[in-house]
Amino acid sequence: MTFLKRVLTGLYASFLLYILLILVLGDYGIAEKRRLQDYRGVLTENLNELEILNESLNEKAASLRTEAETLQIYARNLDYYRQNEGVILVEDRQREQSTYSMGKMLAWNRKIVTKTPLFRVLSLSFGIIIYLLMSLFFPGERNDNFVRR
Repeated sequence: MTFLKRVLTGLYASFLLYILLILVLGDYGIAEKRRLQDYRGVLTENLNELEILNESLNEKAASLRTEAETLQIYARNLDYYRQNEGVILVEDRQREQSTYSMGKMLAWNRKIVTKTPLFRVLSLSFGIIIYLLMSLFFPGERNDNFVRR
């Protein structure tokens, strides 16, 4: 093979490897797409949990607006009593605590480090290795017209 063919084959191999690495492992490749889909699933789950919590809170708010007994129970849990009511404290008994999870703080962990320079170095190294292997196994053409005497 001629020198030019070996160089072009090495460059072609480098280009193919670079494109393959970018499409599979790059910043916008298949792996990143899969990671984004997983993150979307987490966001959807969190949104569903928040919608369920919202429905529950809306039901409790409606019952507080319409039912006087429910309002009194919630007021007593918050230490609001009528003037003629007495409080009896019982030892070893804790009050019900009504706390709500307000959802999760979800942050996208986007890596700032780009892999493109690494892909360039790998593909260029691959092209050089291909060129060297071709030079080793397919040496240059012989010149049969030259006769040695």
